[in-house]
Amino acid sequence: MVIDLLSRALAVQPDDTWALFVMARTLVALKREEEAQEVLERLVAVDPGNVRGLALSAVLRWRRGDREGAFARAGEARRLTASPSDLPTSLAPVLSAMDFGL
Repeated sequence: MVIDLLSRALAVQPDDTWALFVMARTLVALKREEEAQEVLERLVAVDPGNVRGLALSAVLRWRRGDREGAFARAGEARRLTASPSDLPTSLAPVLSAMDFGL
């Protein structure tokens, strides 16, 4: 049901960053991570400074074993924040791996 509502909202406003992010989070919760990554790519294309979208994209890439992609997205998110405490906590494993060269 939520997916249907978000799909309808995005049909009307395809660049709605809030709807794109919520759609991606919903797809992750439903274990549809490939679809979620596609939505996140669209979100980041519309809003390259969307730290939450970059962070979630990094985490999904990390889970798939795409270290380089995860590090790139996490690095972008890190550069866009004033303080590390402003980053989503879900990004911590990726950032730790980056910092320690894992």
